[in-house]
Amino acid sequence: MRFPKLAAVIGTMAVLASATLVWKTYGPNWFVRDVNFISFAPMLQNVLPAVVSIKASGTRKLPVPLAQLSSDGQVNDPVFAAGSEEMTTAGGSGSIIDAKRGLIYTNAHVVKNSMEVVVKLANGREVAGRVLGADAGTDVAVVQIEAKNLTALPFGNSDKLRVGDFIVIAGSPYGLAGTAKMGMVSALMRSDVAPEIFESFIQIDAVINPGNSGGAMVTTRGELAGVVAASIGNAGETSIGFVIPINMARSIADQIVAGGVVRRGGIGFAVQPLSPEIVKNHNLPFAKGAVIMAIAPNSAASKTEFTEWDVIVGVNGRPIEGASDYLARIASIPIGKPVALEIYSKGRVKKLKVVIDDLNVAPTPMPVPGDLKALAGLTLGMLLPGVAEYGMLRGVRVLSVAENSPAALIGLAMGDIITKVGDTVIATPEDAFAAMRSKSGSFRVDVSRRGQPAFVDVAP
Repeated sequence: MRFPKLAAVIGTMAVLASATLVWKTYGPNWFVRDVNFISFAPMLQNVLPAVVSIKASGTRKLPVPLAQLSSDGQVNDPVFAAGSEEMTTAGGSGSIIDAKRGLIYTNAHVVKNSMEVVVKLANGREVAGRVLGADAGTDVAVVQIEAKNLTALPFGNSDKLRVGDFIVIAGSPYGLAGTAKMGMVSALMRSDVAPEIFESFIQIDAVINPGNSGGAMVTTRGELAGVVAASIGNAGETSIGFVIPINMARSIADQIVAGGVVRRGGIGFAVQPLSPEIVKNHNLPFAKGAVIMAIAPNSAASKTEFTEWDVIVGVNGRPIEGASDYLARIASIPIGKPVALEIYSKGRVKKLKVVIDDLNVAPTPMPVPGDLKALAGLTLGMLLPGVAEYGMLRGVRVLSVAENSPAALIGLAMGDIITKVGDTVIATPEDAFAAMRSKSGSFRVDVSRRGQPAFVDVAP
């Protein structure tokens, strides 16, 4: 360099200017104050006032012997009717999302069957709450309170979350209100991990304890990015937490606020998981997606170019993990709203834009195989759009029962929903048949008839 002394002077001046700026900004203890940059305290000062504790009490129906039920789900025997309910209490958390209207997001299982709801605000004040609606399919519920000077959380965008992003959950674990825990996003689009019917969870490593359910998961900017839902494992360091993405929760909650219920439609594609065998047999260049196995007549799907064995790989610009993830995304989109799909067909990915329709899809009838003689005469089908229980129960529907058949003699009737065989939760007829075959002796079948849980013991 031709002017080394001049370069040295300029460099020295730059260093002194930087040091002066740091000194003026942070003072003599800048090296200590710099540590506070990693603190979430300023953010939580705005978040915690919007996080509440919820106590709910009510009654729930107990299962009764199937023989005691009439065709409309009423308990015939007064003795059984008198003892077919029990008192329940539940506790959890919630997030205020609308300060003017007093709207709170929480979990459906927190307020399920509730007759009385008490909301405890961050300042310790308790107010009565009213459940506007709850959706069992996604475990989202909305509670409303009447109170002034509330603080609400701003919405984030859960579609922008990445694995590795820092998050904070806030709620009332074990009733300890105003508790915050730090973690990070461990995975996205998790499904088949909890009792919910429609799952596309955010997996986090922050520990979820009893009482955290329904609480807030916020970004480092203090934006509501999810509703805390469930955990797997012990309630400690070994547990894995799952959170409902706020975009899904908000879509469901908007329907609840508007009408008190969630009406689900569809497109008309019946899908199944993309198995390694399908990937190999069809020489697919990817291993994630939902395989189209059937198309409902007179549906939006039936008017497209796509056919069986095409693979749905994206919904609204985001990739999908599998069939469960696809169903969860579609189930959270209101009827009448458009949805953009990416479908692999004939060697390339094609785009399709359709509108969610109010479908009534007829399931494929599946008679009980001949080797399951104890339930001969029974024909099952999947729960699909158009049936009241779709999105409310996980199970299979009884489509028909042959007169005087073994299935009829034990009390099963058309319209019953089989939810469990033994300890196995049922989602498809194949699930039911496999569970039945696994039993060497008598086993219990759990049934829901018009909202009343019941059971029947089946002899081999």
